[in-house]
Amino acid sequence: MKRLNTKNINTPNSTIQTFEGRWQKELNYRDWERFREMAKYFKGGRILDLGVFNSPLIIELWKMIKYQGLITETVGLDYCEPVLRELQQRHPEVRYVVGDAMHIQFKDEYFDYVIAGELIEHMEDPAAFVKEVMRVLKKGGVFSLSTPKEEGEKQIKISSEHLWSFDEQNMNNLLKPYGRVEISTKRVSLNVRTEHKNLQYIEIEQFIVHCHKK
Repeated sequence: MKRLNTKNINTPNSTIQTFEGRWQKELNYRDWERFREMAKYFKGGRILDLGVFNSPLIIELWKMIKYQGLITETVGLDYCEPVLRELQQRHPEVRYVVGDAMHIQFKDEYFDYVIAGELIEHMEDPAAFVKEVMRVLKKGGVFSLSTPKEEGEKQIKISSEHLWSFDEQNMNNLLKPYGRVEISTKRVSLNVRTEHKNLQYIEIEQFIVHCHKK
């Protein structure tokens, strides 16, 4: 892993500003193909979306599972209470929880599936974060994450909020102790605020990773 930024500027205030400004309080369907790929092994049960922000994934999964008549619990966790309050009012069918992804307030082996889209690069201690995810994930469950591929190395720095850059070996080192790992890459187009604070339309490569817990 490579440290990209020494100062951690990730805060709930910056998150609400992004939600109200860039996203105009709308859900992020632009990344739907990535979300769908991350959830491809979900067949019902309890699912947790960490750093949920404005992802529509748990909402759409709830609709799908309800239609199929399966039992499920869909939970989105984030540290930005105003965003979750807004989304909970609009989508009472799913459960939003204010919390810390480093200290998840659920018991051991509670979830069948955990998703963390574009989150691990924001965490101070990625290894400790993965360990905490695996604590709440059942044996035989799936942890799926996405993150920029080799940010600041083989592609430009995407955000001053990103603390870490990962290559494929880093992903394997973090996850293989817990189970079988699948890694793929996806090319996506993003309108991002660069390290120079300019909005720029770019194409990047992302890792999409699935770890099947042993």
